[in-house]
Amino acid sequence: MLNTSTEMISFPALTETLTLELEQQQQALDIANQIPEQPGTLAIYLQCLALLVFEDWLAKREPSLQVERAANVLVNSELSQAIAKVINPVCHLQVGDFKICLIPSFGFSDPFVTLPEAIVTIPEFTAHFYVVIAIDDDLGIAGIKGVNRYDQLVTDISNIAIGYDQNYELPLSRFTMSGDDLLLDLQCLSPEEIPLPEIPQADPNYVSDVLEILNQRAINVGQWLYNQIDDLAQELSWQLLPAPSPQLRFHRTPAQELAEIITIIDIEIPAAAVRSYRDFQLAGIPLRLYAVTWQLPQSEPEGDWSILLILGASPGNTPPWGIKLRITDYTMVLEQQELSTNDDYLFTQFVGANHEKFLATITTADETAQTSMLFEFKGSRE
Repeated sequence: MLNTSTEMISFPALTETLTLELEQQQQALDIANQIPEQPGTLAIYLQCLALLVFEDWLAKREPSLQVERAANVLVNSELSQAIAKVINPVCHLQVGDFKICLIPSFGFSDPFVTLPEAIVTIPEFTAHFYVVIAIDDDLGIAGIKGVNRYDQLVTDISNIAIGYDQNYELPLSRFTMSGDDLLLDLQCLSPEEIPLPEIPQADPNYVSDVLEILNQRAINVGQWLYNQIDDLAQELSWQLLPAPSPQLRFHRTPAQELAEIITIIDIEIPAAAVRSYRDFQLAGIPLRLYAVTWQLPQSEPEGDWSILLILGASPGNTPPWGIKLRITDYTMVLEQQELSTNDDYLFTQFVGANHEKFLATITTADETAQTSMLFEFKGSRE
């Protein structure tokens, strides 16, 4: 354990700060410099410092408690480094039977805490306690700015709009617990008193899919309702289709083909639904993906919007038997399908809330190639 001197420094809402040792700063810099992509270097440097500060603080305040970091994002693996780049807080820490999440804050003056949606929504990343740690590298000091419990944090964000960067800007005043409160709870509470979302059964694709959701730009199918295609959909060559019409029957257009498929699979589509399609190749296999989306009535309890995806060969080509379609959201792999020789299409329909995202991953039969698309519905012209 690194030695750190503790001294009282006057900062609002802080009872004590820790002086950063040069050895700690160098250790954090060494870890950050191992990351090949430079844009993530500063974030990982702050994460490392936050972890070292918290470990030292805990060791000095309550030596009987130790931080288990076996599963945290600073473990030297490709997956853990990928997580660290997209989720600034330090997740997957454990103190006794409690899960801890550290939220690094650059400096002491910011009255808000940037809270990524992922750390309170994705079961893999949730924690019993969220600890905001301020770091001022220039002054060489750090300190605990506040602590919040998972159950209270979920309540606090329930009436706060999430930003387009998928972060909440939460007032620091919501992190009302002190370091002393945290120590007391770690020793006296049971983890069952702060229930966390159940982590889904192990699926080899779940974590990698979540990273795709966090990293990818999403296609806003809500714009389709206004006959608009966003920039990403244009880049991916999505085409909006007209509603089916008897006048189109003299030759087989994509709109007519889609109407025939919907009749075959026997799914009821509301008149206001918007239709689109995309032709692309995966490992040389010509594919067509149809998407039909619509807004649900406000009285619908299951969600705000629905989307139907239909995957098959592009016209004139053999059905891509063995091709796989997987749908994942923040919480789990929702569905996995494989095209059998008895079918020409894979299709799936799912329902979501506004701003909820779904990742559709298409994989070749031998699983040597895959592509994915992220869908969301913002329900406005924005």
